[in-house]
Amino acid sequence: MTQICKTRSMPQRGTIHCWSQYCSAIGLRVLDVACGTGVLSRELASRATSSGYIAGLDPDPGMLAVAKERAPDIDWKQYDRIITLPQ
Repeated sequence: MTQICKTRSMPQRGTIHCWSQYCSAIGLRVLDVACGTGVLSRELASRATSSGYIAGLDPDPGMLAVAKERAPDIDWKQYDRIITLPQ
């Protein structure tokens, strides 16, 4: 089952709490698009089960450098163009 959720650009405490509830699901896979320094990704990774997967995607190499430094175990990727996802 795939579920797509959208949040504000800067996570708030309520947003993180809401997302954290999803992370308790076994095998949850999260792609944090425009993750910046990875605030939300790191919080979700800290609550995810061992079978979960968290990845962060951002166009800014500086932001990703900070994210990688703070959480090297998360899969961080840079993108440099608009990505079209299938409907």
